[in-house]
Amino acid sequence: MVNAALAIVVLILPGFDFLLHYPSASALTFFQISSAYFIGPALAAMAELFPVGMRSSGIGVAYNCAVTIFDGFAPLIATVLLARTGNPLSPTWYVMFSCGLSLLALGVTLRRYGRALLIHKLNKLGSRRLVINYRRESRQQSFLPGVQGQAPWGFR
Repeated sequence: MVNAALAIVVLILPGFDFLLHYPSASALTFFQISSAYFIGPALAAMAELFPVGMRSSGIGVAYNCAVTIFDGFAPLIATVLLARTGNPLSPTWYVMFSCGLSLLALGVTLRRYGRALLIHKLNKLGSRRLVINYRRESRQQSFLPGVQGQAPWGFR
């Protein structure tokens, strides 16, 4: 997911420039497929952040707030950028900014919950021995500040 977000940030400007000069259905399809590499895993990662009892509500609120803020104002921001700069590629700056924010959020999330999610995944796979060895090796390190030796949401 990090690689896909970085690719969007780096390749969005040349990609839009190519689409502007060579408009075709195949170029547009390439954009859609490449954005799916980021959007698909993002929803799955969001599901892993919430416990089962509140997963639907948590995802619903988080996703709809993000869509309202970033997608709802996208036409307005793109129009303002186009009007002020006169550059037909200026809406890509907004896409780059949005992906940069998502990279920042992804980095914070992985830093905070990465190990806990790894243990949860190993538990789901039934690799009890791997979980026990992993916990034994990282017993001194806590998953969250102030929580010693226990993953968030009580995963064991």
